[in-house]
Amino acid sequence: MTARTPASLRFVLQLYAGCVFSAAPRTGALLLLATALSPFAALLGLVSVGSALITARALHLISAKNPPPVYSYSALFVGLIAARTFADPGIAALFAVLGAATSSLLTASLRELGQRFELPALSLPFVIVYFCALGTGRVVGVSWAAPPPASHALASYLPMPLRLCLEALGAIVCDGRVEVGLLVLSALLAAGRHTTLLALLGLGAALCVGQLLELPRDLQLLAAGNAIFSALASGARYYPPSLRSYGVAALGATFCSLCTPSLAAPLGKLALTPLSLPFNLSFFTLLLVTRRRTAQAPAFIPTHSVIAGRTLQ
Repeated sequence: MTARTPASLRFVLQLYAGCVFSAAPRTGALLLLATALSPFAALLGLVSVGSALITARALHLISAKNPPPVYSYSALFVGLIAARTFADPGIAALFAVLGAATSSLLTASLRELGQRFELPALSLPFVIVYFCALGTGRVVGVSWAAPPPASHALASYLPMPLRLCLEALGAIVCDGRVEVGLLVLSALLAAGRHTTLLALLGLGAALCVGQLLELPRDLQLLAAGNAIFSALASGARYYPPSLRSYGVAALGATFCSLCTPSLAAPLGKLALTPLSLPFNLSFFTLLLVTRRRTAQAPAFIPTHSVIAGRTLQ
């Protein structure tokens, strides 16, 4: 990325790279390309980011302590998942706009509350908005989207463990296809060795737990996506890389993988999916335990600081 690169493009690439706790433009470009394999979902992701930023600016929520990326993180995932939830494109677009605007308000509220306890909001706004959207959709009787498309036919020639790993990587951008996973893996490699190792550590922990508990395939993919985020968030706290950072990341990813099936059963009775709730809860637990053990104040970064170029919500 050069100085002549448009500011809007730099912002978008940094936003996408921030999903894996990176600031590398190549990482953002590859993640953007991964989402572009589903053009409508990619479009709604950008629309959601715009809606969230317009809302935040209109309400004067953006400041030095709460920069724009704070409000666009959950909004991006709202947009990416909208097209995979509602069959009607108009309803999906409406959810992308209104859901992202609501996520801005929730982000501001949760950050204000979390700063009292030095806890980040993470993706909780996205989870809350999506749960509300599912409930509202059932009340008004909307049509739900068809199951997501399968991986390319060539994926059938891959060994099953490798295919599962790539599909799990794709799931972190709401598209569990092998071809998407390959682009996500490329994005992780572009982000650097530390980011790649943390992501693979989380992925490995989740797949081990999934095999030991004999979880269904869909639940294994969901657990893997959450564990990858958990490992990245936990490992990013302990910079520079060390055995301690990888140990904490592995612990957080394993706990997150166990939380996923534990939450899936009760939420399933409400016809809800855990989404990224296991990541949020496991990270909060790990953070509070670490703070208690080290007795540092604060044990975590200030909520407005930047890790690897991205504000941690």
